[in-house]
Amino acid sequence: MARFLPQDFLYALRTLRRSPGFFAAATLLLGLGLGANAAIFSVVRSVLLRPPPFPDSGRLVLLRARHRPNEMGTEVAIPTFLEWRRDSRSLAQIGAFGPASFNWSGREAPERLEAAQLTPGALAALGVRPSLGRLFLPDEEGPDSRVALVSFGFWKSRLAGDPAVLGRVLRLSGFDYPIVGVLPADFDFPMRDVQVWVPLRLTAGRIRDRQSRWVYAVGRLNNGVSLAAAQQEMDAVTAAQSRRDPEALANWGVRIVPLQEDIVGAVRPALLILQAAVLVILLIACANLANLQMARAVARRTETAVRLAIGASPWDLARPLLWEGAILAAGGSALGLLAARGGLPLLVRLAPDRIPRLDGIAVDGIVVALALGLAAATALVLGLLPAVSVRAATLAGDLREAGRGGAGGRFARFRRSATIFQVATSMVLVIGAGLLLRSLERLRRVDPGFGPQGVLTMETVLSPARFSDPAKAALFFRELVDRASRLPDVLAAGGVSSLPLSGSNQTEGYRIEGRPQPEPGAVPEAAYRGATPGYFRTMQIPLLGGR
Repeated sequence: MARFLPQDFLYALRTLRRSPGFFAAATLLLGLGLGANAAIFSVVRSVLLRPPPFPDSGRLVLLRARHRPNEMGTEVAIPTFLEWRRDSRSLAQIGAFGPASFNWSGREAPERLEAAQLTPGALAALGVRPSLGRLFLPDEEGPDSRVALVSFGFWKSRLAGDPAVLGRVLRLSGFDYPIVGVLPADFDFPMRDVQVWVPLRLTAGRIRDRQSRWVYAVGRLNNGVSLAAAQQEMDAVTAAQSRRDPEALANWGVRIVPLQEDIVGAVRPALLILQAAVLVILLIACANLANLQMARAVARRTETAVRLAIGASPWDLARPLLWEGAILAAGGSALGLLAARGGLPLLVRLAPDRIPRLDGIAVDGIVVALALGLAAATALVLGLLPAVSVRAATLAGDLREAGRGGAGGRFARFRRSATIFQVATSMVLVIGAGLLLRSLERLRRVDPGFGPQGVLTMETVLSPARFSDPAKAALFFRELVDRASRLPDVLAAGGVSSLPLSGSNQTEGYRIEGRPQPEPGAVPEAAYRGATPGYFRTMQIPLLGGR
C-alpha cells in the first residue's frame, strides 16, 4: 500500500513516528479544541440556527400584551385576544394557547400529565399536520368542547402505538376527552414535554375577564406583509381598544416578535459567548502547536540546510511539513468528533431546562463538516508556518547558526510572538472564568428570604369535576396540610398557590383606602400568592412586623 502514498506523506509519517510524545500531545490538544467546538456548535445549531419545525416558519410571530410604562411583554387576556383576532388584517391566521395540566385517571394509579390549551387557529397558524387523525375543528373552542390531541411519544409509549387509538377516551381531571389525533414526533409547541393538547374553551366567564392575562397569541403573517407593517396595524387595533375600555386597557399595547426570536432570544447571548470561548481555546491550542512545530523546525535546521545544499527546492522541503500538519489535524479531528459525540449526552443533561430544543442536538453531517473545516485550517496553520520559514531559509546563514547552536532570529521572534498570543488569550479566558466563578459564588450567598434547606415540595391539581365548590377544595387542602404535618420527622407543613422563584405569579389591581381614585389605566397592580397559616414557618420566612 505504501507505493500508492506520496513519498512526502510517508516521510512526514516517519518523522512523527520518531516523536511519539509530540504526536500524542498535539493530537490530544487538537482533539480537545476541535471536540469542544463541535459539541458547542451542535448546541448552537440546534437551538439558534435550526428554524421551528413548521412550514414557512419565517412568517410565524408571537403577539404579547405590552404595558407601555415598562415595555414588558406579557400574557394576553382572552377578550383582548378575541378582539385582535377579529380586527387584524395582516395576519392570515391567529390563535391563542396557554398552559394546562391534568390528572389522568381510570388506570391503576392516577398520573399527572403536562398539557396545553390551544384554539384551532393556533394549529392552523403553525401549519401542523397530524400523524394520525385530525386537528381541532373551528367550532371546538366552545365552552363544552372536550377532545384531545396526544403527542407522538405519548402515543407510542403510553398507548402502545395503537393505530385504532382515535376515539379512545382519556379521563382527564374527572372529564372524558376522546382522542381525535396524534401530532408529529417533532411537534413540541408551546413547550417541551407536553403530552396532551386540548381546546382552549371560551367560556362566558373567560370571555368577560380582562384582568386575567394568561394566554399567548400566535399568528402567521399574510404573504407580502412585513413585521413592521403588522406591528403598525396592531398598534392601531390596541389604541382603539384602549379608547373603548380605558379603565382596563389604558397604557396597554401589543408587541409582535418572530416566533424564532421568542424561542431562542433569551439564550442566544450565553450560547454565542460560549461558542466564542471554545474558538479561543482552539486558537490557543493552535498557537501552542505552532510554537512546538517551529521548535522542531529549529532542531532540524542542519538537515534543512544540507538538503538545500544538495539541490532540494524550498517547496520540496515544505511539502512534508504540510503533510505533518494534515496528519496532526486528521488525528485531532477524529479524536475531537469522538469526544463531542460521547460528551453531548452529558452536556444536554447538565444544560438548564430553559434552553429550548435540546432534544434535537446531534453530531450530524454539518457539524462533522465544520470540524473538518476547522481541522483543514489548523493543518494549513501547522504546516505553513514552518514551511514559510523554510522558504525564507538561507543556506549559509542556517549552517553558521547551526554550527554555533543559535536559535535563529526569525524563529525566536515567531516563538516569542506565539507565546505572547498564548499568554494573552489564556489570561482573557482565566479572567473570564474567575469573574464567572465569583458571580456564581455571590449568587450562592444571596439571601432569598426563605430557608430552602430540607424543604420538600409537591404540586397538587384538583379535578374541577369533583372540586367545583371552593369550600370543598379548601377543606381538601386543609386536611392535606394537616396530615402532612403529622408525618414522622416533619417539623412543619404548609401550602401556597405558587412556589418562590417559580416564575408563576397572579396579579390583581388594588386601591388604597383614603387615597384618591386612580385614573383609568393607572390602577396599580400587585403580584400575590395564597398561603396557608403554616407556610411561613415551613419556609422559615421571618416576620418583620404584625402577624
